[in-house]
Amino acid sequence: MLDENKGSVSVDDFCAATATFGLKSSMLQCGEQQAKMQKPSFSGSVGVRQLESGIQFSQTDLLSHGNVNYDIIMPRSICLLISIDGQTSEINQTRNQQFSLKTGQAAFLNFSDEAEVIGALRDRQHTKSVLIQLREDVVRDKELQELIHKETHSSCIRNLGLQPQILQLGKSLIAPNSCGVVGKMMSESHAHEAIARSLKLVEDRPKENCSRSDILKMNIIKEKLHAHPEMDYSLADLAHEAGLSITSLKTKFRAIYGKPVFEYLRDIRMERARQGIVDHGWSVKHAAFFTGYKYASNFSAAFQKKFGYRPSRYR
Repeated sequence: MLDENKGSVSVDDFCAATATFGLKSSMLQCGEQQAKMQKPSFSGSVGVRQLESGIQFSQTDLLSHGNVNYDIIMPRSICLLISIDGQTSEINQTRNQQFSLKTGQAAFLNFSDEAEVIGALRDRQHTKSVLIQLREDVVRDKELQELIHKETHSSCIRNLGLQPQILQLGKSLIAPNSCGVVGKMMSESHAHEAIARSLKLVEDRPKENCSRSDILKMNIIKEKLHAHPEMDYSLADLAHEAGLSITSLKTKFRAIYGKPVFEYLRDIRMERARQGIVDHGWSVKHAAFFTGYKYASNFSAAFQKKFGYRPSRYR
């Protein structure tokens, strides 16, 4: 069984659970009003477990109360993150590599050294996920130790996309019947198979998708989009700036950031609009203008698609 905290989950509960994974530090920040009212950061459950093999995994099934930002330091390890249910999660690694994870998707993460991972949960955002972690200093099998050592020579995040088989393995790991001798054996099998499948997917993808040169080129494009999300971009212009063909730009950007260029841009625009409306009192028309939308109606529709409610909710 998972060791779980259920019901109201405080910042201390969350940090205690994440410490099981060797995190050197963990910081959560909640909204000012939420802090004044001393409300719990989440409701739901967070559980952790270490298998006999030394493989560790955690389950989070949380509903945030207020806007919550987190900033954690991951140890040298390889990890598999599986989104079981809930809204799309936005995650940044070392403030450089951003990716989103939708329900049913999986991401393979390898860290060559301590790595900062930051993210945010919006008010009333639901997230249910499983994180499987393998650390060279924790697993017991020598061949597995060698594999981890090999995979952690460099750091990278790879969005594996929708993976029904890995999703089912993640669900099986946290099933209520995973206790007892047979349950423990099944859990070991599920964890090993999930990691093996993710490694196979990574090996089958072009190695250059995650090269340092590609990340630097894509980072130039990413920073440009962040600096001026209101501009009217074309793939041809962005590809020329990166020194790539349009096809290479589309392929490499998605491989590194987990989504197409214009979907990434749309998310930046929506987050900028939300912050402008909430923090600076922008009107819907102003928000549309500052995020590159000619018509407020088109902006409102895109905003609702992203957040699940119209921007007029804040007025």
